Amino acid sequence: MKIYYSRSSNQVRVITLTAILLAFLICLSVVFGIDKTYYHIGGFAVCFIVAGSVLYLYFNSLKKVFIKNDHIVLKKKLGKIEIPLKDIQSVECLGFSNLTMTFGSKGVFGFIGNIMDNCQSYVKDRRNILQIDTAKQNYLFSVEYPSQLIHEIKKHPQFKAQS
Repeated sequence: MKIYYSRSSNQVRVITLTAILLAFLICLSVVFGIDKTYYHIGGFAVCFIVAGSVLYLYFNSLKKVFIKNDHIVLKKKLGKIEIPLKDIQSVECLGFSNLTMTFGSKGVFGFIGNIMDNCQSYVKDRRNILQIDTAKQNYLFSVEYPSQLIHEIKKHPQFKAQS
């Protein structure tokens, strides 16, 4: 079983560090910049929401991809998605793509969320994107060697698609 790691591009790293720094500065200014004691509760609530959002995006970022038995496993920092090989209708490698997000992160820990064409996105490097289409859901994700992963998927006995 070969493991395909999902690594962040330099753009994603810069966006992530900038967003975390800005969120930290906003929390500091909201909590310590208010004189009234009852406003501190609101400041802490804003900090809690910001920290929760950052943690949610971190834990949903893709860590690695591998084929296990008859499934493709998208292993996130917390949790995983299993895609049955027999359900895959098509798999392809995409070139560089601008991802139009309807919900999710536009670069913080990757492009994580839903895209306008009803895909779930777990992209950390927009130059190495794979698209897997099933009848129920479409997935976009990035790995280090996408052509090798596609080859491994297509040679698997459970794979039935015509792509």
